Amino acid sequence: MLQITPDENELARGYGFLVFPATGIDTAQPVTVAVFETFGGRWLGRSAGDSAYVAIGDANWQAEPHAFGPYPVIVADGVARVRIGPEIVNKVPEYTHCRIKIGALIADVIWPDDVIPRAGAAALGGITT
Repeated sequence: MLQITPDENELARGYGFLVFPATGIDTAQPVTVAVFETFGGRWLGRSAGDSAYVAIGDANWQAEPHAFGPYPVIVADGVARVRIGPEIVNKVPEYTHCRIKIGALIADVIWPDDVIPRAGAAALGGITT
């Protein structure tokens, strides 16, 4: 069973953990993560505006899968955790039905509402509506 939890140590938000049993997956090696939106039948891909630091902006949902990462796997007490950042967290709306692939593990989840995206930086210019 896969759970998605916020990274409570990240005050600016935009980070979370994919939490799952540490069995059935090679936890000694970094893993990649792919996100499939099940209702629309689309995969999350990198967006043109993404940077190495903060990924802000519209999601790029596409027909082909994209492997984010690789991410290290943190194991403690039989539980594995993979920390994901704004490149994924900022792109998936709350309550989205997803199929998440972590290495060889595949799980269906509903994206939670407590994994909050990181806010974008202030921009120059007037206030727009």
